[in-house]
Amino acid sequence: LSLPLILCILFAPNLMLGFFSSELIGQPNTLRILRLGTITTVFAGPNETILSMCNQENYLLKTLYISFFIGFTTSIFLIQFMGISGAAIGLSLGLISKNIICKYKYNKFFHV
Repeated sequence: LSLPLILCILFAPNLMLGFFSSELIGQPNTLRILRLGTITTVFAGPNETILSMCNQENYLLKTLYISFFIGFTTSIFLIQFMGISGAAIGLSLGLISKNIICKYKYNKFFHV
């Protein structure tokens, strides 16, 4: 289900942005930056869900706090210089950090 959306974002980002607002049509790079963060979630797999089912909710809560802090502080800093693209970079870094931390815990928990 993710592949068609990823391909549409890759080849026709202005078409996708046009669904939300005409002001966003000139910002295809923002959508591409957000795609990078989302692709890591798709490739990392359901680590967050599996850890939650294995009684690792406290670890997930700490992970979400860390990734929120990374994404929020990066966004606040970069918005001043880059505008909406800075917000997209901050959000993507938050998603990527969450996926890396969850993947590490998943591999450690299941001895992969």
